[in-house]
Amino acid sequence: MHVHHPGLISISAGFLAALAGDRSGSTSTRSITPDTLVSWTGDPPADEDARLVWVAVTARAPARYADVIEETAERLFRRDLARLGMTADIGFFLPLYRAYAREVARRLEDTHLGVEDGR
Repeated sequence: MHVHHPGLISISAGFLAALAGDRSGSTSTRSITPDTLVSWTGDPPADEDARLVWVAVTARAPARYADVIEETAERLFRRDLARLGMTADIGFFLPLYRAYAREVARRLEDTHLGVEDGR
């Protein structure tokens, strides 16, 4: 029996990117510490995952990088949890969502995410 669920596609992409450590879309080589301040530049993004970063940044701009990643990961996790309709606590997946949130943020660096250089 084949079950198709649209939410599984977005989950798979995020998990695969996080698990593989895919940095193909990232052009940044700078090191970002948890206390690095970030701000949003430009319009809100059309991409749903990038929009979650935008929400986290603009809610408290300038924002600490660690806070943005934590909030984005939590929102990604809750979104996918709601899509799948799971009732069990699957919190052990949250670290994968943090890794994926960092990946999304890295893709946005220098285009939409301004990173304060603390040096």
